[in-house]
Amino acid sequence: MSNELMQSLKTSNDEEILLVSLIINPMLVNQLVVKPFMMSEEINQLSLKAIYEVIERNLSLDVPTIINYITASKNYDTGSLYERFSVLSTSELASSNIMVYQENIVEGYKKRMQLKALQKAIDNILVSKSDNVFHSVTGNFEAINKKADVLEKNSKRLADISVEFIQSLQESKPTYYKTGFKSLDALFGWQKGDLNILAARPGIGKTALGIELGMKHVQENKQAVIVFSKEMTRYDLVKRIHSSEAKIQSHKFKDSDKLELKDWERLYASLGVMSDLDFHIDDNHYMTPSYIRQKTREFISINKDKHVLVIVDYLQLLNSENERLPRYEQVTKISNDLKAIAKELECTVLALAQLNRGNENRQDTKPKSSDIKESGSIEQDASVIIMLHRDLMSEEDRGLTEVLITKNRNGSPG
Repeated sequence: MSNELMQSLKTSNDEEILLVSLIINPMLVNQLVVKPFMMSEEINQLSLKAIYEVIERNLSLDVPTIINYITASKNYDTGSLYERFSVLSTSELASSNIMVYQENIVEGYKKRMQLKALQKAIDNILVSKSDNVFHSVTGNFEAINKKADVLEKNSKRLADISVEFIQSLQESKPTYYKTGFKSLDALFGWQKGDLNILAARPGIGKTALGIELGMKHVQENKQAVIVFSKEMTRYDLVKRIHSSEAKIQSHKFKDSDKLELKDWERLYASLGVMSDLDFHIDDNHYMTPSYIRQKTREFISINKDKHVLVIVDYLQLLNSENERLPRYEQVTKISNDLKAIAKELECTVLALAQLNRGNENRQDTKPKSSDIKESGSIEQDASVIIMLHRDLMSEEDRGLTEVLITKNRNGSPG
């Protein structure tokens, strides 16, 4: 077993986020279920052990107290520890949803222990009967899973959830936000924790609709939007936005001499409107779900009082965290990660997706959810699937784009 492989299974980042979240918000200790031995770094093991001891003795959960407990059990330089915790406690890593990071830590621990069990089995395979080795591995795996089974506390009593729900109604907090299109609003809205998919064949207009939905979210709902674009550069997107907002034909932007005085006036007027909008565009060339998670967390930290709509253009273009996997599995993992981001950060993710040509071979050419290219688990992960369809064969409907809701977990399709 290579040391590099074991290193790749470490969960250092999740551990640091967990620790800083507990220090900044001690009330989160009620959700603490991860055990010190599950941490992949020794300093993090000692830190979490110190936190448990502080909690048990009903002491103040602060940095000096934690450091005193660490140095009592291990000869660490106090100055270095203060510097480490000072950096952690002033970072923007803290999260109010620590269960996601605890799940990652537990999963990382299980994988590291399982790898060790497999390595031991490989070492013994030449000196033992194969059946004995097999039973040894399965027994070890069961023991590891049992030892790591600490996540039941993630559940909540129905009565507690009901109280939270009723309180949100009494406080008039919206449980969803309108899309800005009446026909769509009759079917669904943007809800925290949802992964929504907007899918179409190339050239049908999924980017245009995605951006329009984003603009309505910031203009009409007065909320915030961040777009992660792998399909187009930020300037291409801005050109589209200004073309729509200023009512200027996009081809005029290719040659500024074609812009008339009234076009310039509209252009500057649209710029004035956009100056107050929390609409951000990220067109980084290398974009993974981890990158999107990090940047979204940063964006949410400066828009704490707003519902954030995350638009990803588009899902199948995202870089995989593990490019050695088959493409189908890569896309499945990307879809799972985007769903996790929505739940973990309590935002809404609208991921644009490409369709395959399956619908073109059917008599009814309207796309289905199963037509999503390299779909993996996209169809299962999505709360809502929006599909765009344009009948190119019909003279009567040519140029008309249909918006189809083929899946709606919170309502009916339409």
